[in-house]
Amino acid sequence: MHTNSNKQMAVSIETGNQEATTSLAFAWAQYLKDPGDSGVMDRLARELEWQLQKYLPNRSRGGMLCGREGEIRQEALLLLLQRYLGGNTRLLEATKNQSLSEISQELRRSILGALQASQRKLVHRLRRELNKTDYCEKIEDHLLGVCCHPADRKSLWQLPYEGQRELVFAGLRIAIAKHLVPTGSAELVIKMIEGNLSQSAMAEAMGVSRQAVSQRLTPVRKYLQRYVVEAELPLQ
Repeated sequence: MHTNSNKQMAVSIETGNQEATTSLAFAWAQYLKDPGDSGVMDRLARELEWQLQKYLPNRSRGGMLCGREGEIRQEALLLLLQRYLGGNTRLLEATKNQSLSEISQELRRSILGALQASQRKLVHRLRRELNKTDYCEKIEDHLLGVCCHPADRKSLWQLPYEGQRELVFAGLRIAIAKHLVPTGSAELVIKMIEGNLSQSAMAEAMGVSRQAVSQRLTPVRKYLQRYVVEAELPLQ
């Protein structure tokens, strides 16, 4: 009797594992047949979310990724639905052959690939954000317990590009309002910045020589050199 009970338990556990494996595979197969059915899409998304939670539970990452597992899973889900499943030729072939073991294997491979890609993307974004503020130190990291205020940057070039651009635009608006430079010259600079145009490209567009453009830029260039030195640089 004891042996029979153990066998029944083993069969029950194995059946449960198969059902869990089959559920996602079945949802995927149904989706492939009718990708326009919102109900089928929702079921596939729920199955994928469960699998993503299984492979990347909360608080399973350390460092800068700690507490961001949900962001990684969400990005991975989008990748799976948009590219990683439909773009997996092995998965499509296994589905066509109705091979449950191969379908399950390829689904797992796609899920892990999407998680890795999402994690790399998040790390890259976080590092890029940190690089924008690496000039300023955290108070707890500084020997004297003080930090550098963002407005203490000594040079325009220590600002992110968008900050540099906004500072120049602000200076030009002041120059136009106070008639500190010819309006036409200031507007020319704004047009070049917005269009990312060089002096040569601007000259060609205007049908004039490069030297003519340079001459119109001279008063603006001199003004901006003074303005940038005297201006309080923006925080962001």
